[in-house]
Amino acid sequence: FIIGRVKAGKSLLWMNLALNENFKYCNLFQVKILISSTAFNDKIVAPVLDNFDFVFNEYSEDLLDEIIDMIESDETDNKYLLVLEDIVGNINFKRTGKIDKLTGLITKYRHIGNGDQEGKLSLIIVSQEFKYLNVIARQNASAYFLMGVSPQSELKKMSESLSVFGGSDKKFIELYKKSKTKKFDFMYLSIDYLEVYRNFDKLLWSQDQEYEEEAEK
Repeated sequence: FIIGRVKAGKSLLWMNLALNENFKYCNLFQVKILISSTAFNDKIVAPVLDNFDFVFNEYSEDLLDEIIDMIESDETDNKYLLVLEDIVGNINFKRTGKIDKLTGLITKYRHIGNGDQEGKLSLIIVSQEFKYLNVIARQNASAYFLMGVSPQSELKKMSESLSVFGGSDKKFIELYKKSKTKKFDFMYLSIDYLEVYRNFDKLLWSQDQEYEEEAEK
């Protein structure tokens, strides 16, 4: 998930993750799909649209079904990247009962394949606010990129949900502030490794580091 308000650098980040040759993801995916209501009007995004195999400016559950069917019907080893930019706030995430299609995809995308091969799909989901994500979506994220500076109300929600990083709400907020020393700094949270970075290069906290410090006491 990439979370941040307008002009926080979200588009630049996901474009670099998906297309910049300095990142390992650039050549990992043979098929790239973008769903963004503003892609054709965004001066930042428009120049890279030719790098995507499919671009849609409107999200629907039917479209999501078609994309999944395409992937499951593909008998090749192709890997797919689906970028959903700023469409989450317009989706009626169901909080109870049967889950919506996007939440269902978030829970199972790692297993989507053609029968012989799983893991054909990866997701980048961009949202202006953390609160738009329901609990199921939050629990199935593999990484978070927190862009810009969030208001106190939004930061409180994030600290309550992500306090595994640091071990408490208070410590999470301390780490958040340490990650924001320059204008376009972002906080990178790796769920897989339980690590917190300022941008990609400065490690601020890790669970392994925490264990080592506890063992030395």
